[in-house]
Amino acid sequence: MEKTKVEQKGNYPARQVYQITSAGQDHLRDELRRQLFDTEERAKVFDPLNAALAFGHLLDDSELCEALQSQLEWTHRRLAWVTEQQAYWNEQGVTLPQAQIIAHGLAYLKGEIHWLEEFLATIDGHNGRGLKADGPTGVASPEREAI
Repeated sequence: MEKTKVEQKGNYPARQVYQITSAGQDHLRDELRRQLFDTEERAKVFDPLNAALAFGHLLDDSELCEALQSQLEWTHRRLAWVTEQQAYWNEQGVTLPQAQIIAHGLAYLKGEIHWLEEFLATIDGHNGRGLKADGPTGVASPEREAI
């Protein structure tokens, strides 16, 4: 970054204006390429909900359901907000990659809603029998359902 000018409007304090240097643009492009092609780093994303769920068995079923319901309500609100953002930015005229960032966020939130709804329905289906998984992944297998 390099300072390019100083601006002052009215009685407001002077504002420093900076721009990216040629070397900075090269570094930014290199970093963008690294991020776009790096699949290993994506696997390291930390989800605090999953971390908490790892110990969810220490809570009462009703408390866990309440927390999941809270997560579901937040996710619905977030989906509505991102949908509004999508409409706004589509009116502004964004690039295809920028539009796909929003579409990716929407797909993620819709998937999260689906997962939370299924999780809550599964807990509800246990009717207080405890929250033991039906199989190694917690998803009922066809073989187990047939028994």
